[in-house]
Amino acid sequence: MVWLGVLGIFLATVIYFEWHLRSLGWSPSVVDSRDLWVEQRKRASKLGGKALILVGASRMQLDIDMATLRDNTNLEPIQLAIDGTSYIPVLEELAEDPTITGTIFVSVNAYNMRKGIPKDTSVQWVKYYKAIQSKGIEPYRWINNKVVAFFNNMLVTRLEGAKPYTIISKLGFQQPTMGNYLITHPNRSRDADYNKVTMPNFYAARLQRHYGSNLVNGSVTFEKFFAIYEKAIADTKPASKETFTKNLEYLLFLVKKIEAKGGKVVLIRFPTGKLVWKVDNKRYPKEMFWKDVEQQHPMSVHFSELSGASSFNTPDGSHLDYRDKGKFTNSLINIVKEKNMLYDIKSVLPIDQVDARL
Repeated sequence: MVWLGVLGIFLATVIYFEWHLRSLGWSPSVVDSRDLWVEQRKRASKLGGKALILVGASRMQLDIDMATLRDNTNLEPIQLAIDGTSYIPVLEELAEDPTITGTIFVSVNAYNMRKGIPKDTSVQWVKYYKAIQSKGIEPYRWINNKVVAFFNNMLVTRLEGAKPYTIISKLGFQQPTMGNYLITHPNRSRDADYNKVTMPNFYAARLQRHYGSNLVNGSVTFEKFFAIYEKAIADTKPASKETFTKNLEYLLFLVKKIEAKGGKVVLIRFPTGKLVWKVDNKRYPKEMFWKDVEQQHPMSVHFSELSGASSFNTPDGSHLDYRDKGKFTNSLINIVKEKNMLYDIKSVLPIDQVDARL
């Protein structure tokens, strides 16, 4: 009876703080772990031609609405993008696997085509996936991963995989807050709610990181801060094409390997805006750099081509707010269909029959 009483108190405490933390603005969010990535990578192989594989970094995770993609393509989207790392190791592994025969969307721009290096998360996760493939995964670990992912997705007190005590002690006694602006879902897609961040501070920090150096000494107003960066951006010269050309050649080599298996690869330039876009377009002018991408791989889409492109809201200059991702995804799929860039799915099973086998 004592243990039942203790259990009852524990459950009541968790239930109370679940309610309380949500009232403070916090929402459940899973950990974007290598095990979660491996689970999606396995699905990509099992689905074959029915898979619509998403490769890239944070923009691919934040800007694509998975349900909209599924509903409008009759394909099953698989999120393999990895935040803050090179996507090339993922594309290399996909190019080598004979089971990858469907459509792949790759988030590219002129400065993110570099090859992977040992410390990259993508290199480590691909290596882990290959080890799992060769040795298998212990049943207890598979069950544990499923249980942990379920509770992380359901409970705020398991936010980002932390222990309930940690979350309650750190967040449960705060005054009302804006909560977590970023939510990771079990399918590895992400939602960013920029109403939950302090602006223009957040945008200024993003711009500074994107530009790559601190141009401001001491304390200045935001008006002055942005004026300093705008002047520096205006004086920026285009980057050399040598490295870009070499990286593009290797990227297209991987694309051709995938196409040789019957797959399709769509290269997509995702939206950026404000001064972040000005940085991009000064260092890598669209007419100089994206022109090469389009000429060498016609199955390419630049966000400026999309219907309603001027209305896409990038509050930090680099990513879409979750309220705009459905509109962006719809517009992207419309132009992809117009250009016949999707895998021919006439001879493969419907999604519901394929999922039944997984």
